[in-house]
Amino acid sequence: MAKRLHLALINPNSNADATRFMAEIARGALPAEFAVSEHTMEDGPAVVSNEAELAAASERVIDRARLLERNGAEAILVSGFGDPGVRTLKDELSVPVTGIAEAGIAAAGTLGRRFSIITTTDQLEASIAHSVESYGYKDQFASIRITSGDMHTTMANLELLKSALMDTARLCLENDGAEVLLIGGGPLAPAARELAERLSYPVIEPVRAGALLAGFRAKESTNPGLG
Repeated sequence: MAKRLHLALINPNSNADATRFMAEIARGALPAEFAVSEHTMEDGPAVVSNEAELAAASERVIDRARLLERNGAEAILVSGFGDPGVRTLKDELSVPVTGIAEAGIAAAGTLGRRFSIITTTDQLEASIAHSVESYGYKDQFASIRITSGDMHTTMANLELLKSALMDTARLCLENDGAEVLLIGGGPLAPAARELAERLSYPVIEPVRAGALLAGFRAKESTNPGLG
C-alpha cells in the first residue's frame, strides 16, 4: 500500500471539539491518499477573538508547525480564520502551508463575483479586511459583517448561531450586493452547511476550502511534475 500523505491540521485555539470536527471536514474533503492529524493549542483561548490573542496564537502555531515538519508532516493547514503564523511559516518551512482564510478568500474570489465575509468576531474585522487585500481580492470584496449579539453566547448555541448567520447573510445579499458568502471561522462550519442548503447563493466553508487547497499543494510539492 502506498504511503499516505500527512496533512497536519492545527487549531489555533484550545477547543478540542472544534479541532475534531474540523479534522473530519478535512478528511471528508480529501481523497484516501491523505492522512489528517489534528493538533489543538491547549494553552490558547477557547476562541481567538482579538488582535492580542491572534498574535499569541501565531507564536504557538509557528512552534507547533516547526515540530510537525520535523516529524514528517507534508502539508500544514492552519485552521483559524485569522491565519495566525501562516505568512511566517510560508517563508520558513519547506512543506506547503495553507490558512483557511487564505483558501476561503481564494475560493470566493475565483468565482468571479462579489463576496461578503460573515463572522462572529468584531475585534478582528480590520485584520480580516487586510487579509482580503493582501491575498489580492479587494476589488471583489463587498463587505464584512458581524453577527449580532455576544459572540460567546452565539457560538455556544448551534441554533442561535444558525439564526444569526442567516440574518447576517440576508443583509450581505440584500444590502451589500454580495453574490457569494464566505463564512469567517472554522468553528462556524456546522452552521455554514445549513446556510448553504437554505440559500440559492454559493456559501464557502473555509475548512473544506483549506483542506482542498492544502491537499493540492501537498501533491504538487511531492510530485512536482503534476503541477
